[in-house]
Amino acid sequence: FFYLSMAAIRVFVNGVDSYTGSAIAQAVAANVAEFIPDAGEKENVIPIIGTLMDPQGKKPKCVGEIVDAKDKAALQAALLGCSHVIYDITQHVSQVEEADWAAQMLEAASGDFNAPKSLVCVSTIMTWAKTKPNEPDDAEATISEDEYRRRRPHMNFRAHTETEKNVMKFGKKENSMLRTWVVAAGLLYGDGEQLFHRFFKDAWHLSPAALSCYGSGLNVLPCIHVRDLASVAACVASSAPTTRYIVAVDEGACTLEEVLKAIAETLGTGKVHKIAKEDALTQSDLTQTEYDSLLLNLRLDAQAVKDLNMTWVAMTGFVENITNTVTEYKKTRGLLPLKLAVFGPPGSGKSFLAKQLAAHYKLPHVHMNYVIKATLDRYNTAVAALENPDVTPDETEKADAAKEELAEARGNLESNAGRYSDDLIARWIRELLGRGACRNQGFVLDGLPKTLQQAKDIFGQGEEVDMAIMPENLFVIEASDEFVKDRIMALPESEVAGTHNTEEGLARRLAKFRLDNTEDNTVVNYFDLLEVHPTFLQAENSSALFERAVQVAGAPHNYGLTPEEAAAIAAADAERKAAADARADEDRVRIEQALAAEAAKAQAAWDAVRSDVQRQHAEARDAAALPLRAYLVKNVLPTLSKALMDVCEVRPDDPIDFLAEYLFKHNPKLD
Repeated sequence: FFYLSMAAIRVFVNGVDSYTGSAIAQAVAANVAEFIPDAGEKENVIPIIGTLMDPQGKKPKCVGEIVDAKDKAALQAALLGCSHVIYDITQHVSQVEEADWAAQMLEAASGDFNAPKSLVCVSTIMTWAKTKPNEPDDAEATISEDEYRRRRPHMNFRAHTETEKNVMKFGKKENSMLRTWVVAAGLLYGDGEQLFHRFFKDAWHLSPAALSCYGSGLNVLPCIHVRDLASVAACVASSAPTTRYIVAVDEGACTLEEVLKAIAETLGTGKVHKIAKEDALTQSDLTQTEYDSLLLNLRLDAQAVKDLNMTWVAMTGFVENITNTVTEYKKTRGLLPLKLAVFGPPGSGKSFLAKQLAAHYKLPHVHMNYVIKATLDRYNTAVAALENPDVTPDETEKADAAKEELAEARGNLESNAGRYSDDLIARWIRELLGRGACRNQGFVLDGLPKTLQQAKDIFGQGEEVDMAIMPENLFVIEASDEFVKDRIMALPESEVAGTHNTEEGLARRLAKFRLDNTEDNTVVNYFDLLEVHPTFLQAENSSALFERAVQVAGAPHNYGLTPEEAAAIAAADAERKAAADARADEDRVRIEQALAAEAAKAQAAWDAVRSDVQRQHAEARDAAALPLRAYLVKNVLPTLSKALMDVCEVRPDDPIDFLAEYLFKHNPKLD
């Protein structure tokens, strides 16, 4: 029925940027032979068309074309043009309505299909959440997937159930070219994690010290690895099994407590504590859907998935595959430990650089005192557990072992003149690097190992080298004895007091370092032979040591800033910006006032100069006018006065002409 040529195969997968959608698209792309039985040895690529949950989401490389889900015409054309449609409704409630619309549209158009078309709806096991077994008093009783008609959903997943029913109904028509299946997916885990991510993250951070288990933790969680679910969906779409309602869960049947203990013991401190169900929702970022899912209690008998032709990632369940699951989580999230070592003569600045790197990358700063304190604290904490009236057999066993270790440490200290022996320190370093924060986040070794023999004791030699705790970057600070002495002499006395950096102590330590690290017998050669090639840094160029080390080590391998840290940094940045703005405003006002004062002063000076110039001009003008006045009084005014008087007496028709003629006739010069 579903044998189609290569040209006719096109697969639609919604939400290809989501947790499940991406896995399904990759499973389809990886199973060419299942979709195209005659593919042979030729390299074929199945055309995959998809939608994005996030408009800014990233398209997987295996997906050829992206359709805008909001453009119903384009989405309809894409669905009608595909031979196989896989609709995942586990990731967001919006996909439930969209899948229901798609199923109805395909059903309405099925009469016009020229070739058969498959529709697989990937739903959630939460549509079975309230289903009771036929023997409710039997704690081990299971529910078969054949009983899907009597399934009862959680109240928040009723819409999912209605979509499942519609999809099943549309595929029942006799001789229909549309065949439908429903895959009810168990709670998902694997890769970067989703539902269980909060527990993986807390365990990786080792904070809080114990993972929170909601309620008794005895509820059974039907689970499936996300890539196993993807394989199930791809196989159902390509092989058209006779079972049309398929429960996709693994064989684990793990309880919530077992799941959390597996995470805690593999990734965290190993501790789990129980809290009341009512208190669970007070935890930050826990959604109602996550809460409902984690309190699910179902024992399901899933047979159809076992008959599918697929390779399982974690068929035996969560707990049995926890080691691989943790490795996937670290790899997907980019949380592989960053392991650094700083080596160099005493007083060269290696501890300062190691401290800088530890702070920058949020890694444990592992020096000798840290090793001793961390180890003894761990032993003492284990012994203190015996004081708890609810101590478990496992805690008792660990406490007894810790007592023996403490007794050995005391004996070792007494027999070595108040110092721990090199072999004991090497064992403690080896144990420390393989557990807790050093195992998860990584570490910065500060001057450790000190000698070639200690390096062999910590990391091994020959075929027994433990690469899991081996540093990946070694920074070697090179400094002469003279430079070291000058550097220490330049330090404030407060930093030198009470340390080994006195003149005598420094000379002794330098001599021992040179003796333990000759050209042919050095820790650096040990790492170099194991392909941990050193990066040499010149102590004289102290300002560039940190920048160069960060350049070599690369970006941090962690979650980055916590919300609290990000908020604190944002607040500090805002405070600094406000202070800078206030200072800028003060500077601006001060400059404006200074400029205004200068302008006023300049204007006053200009006004004074102008007034003085005007006075001088007036005086000069008055002085220049004195001779002219005397001339006018003597020679002009008498004649002009008599002329004006005659004008008044005669009253000529043209006074101006009369006056001119008069002045011309009686001009004294003419006389």
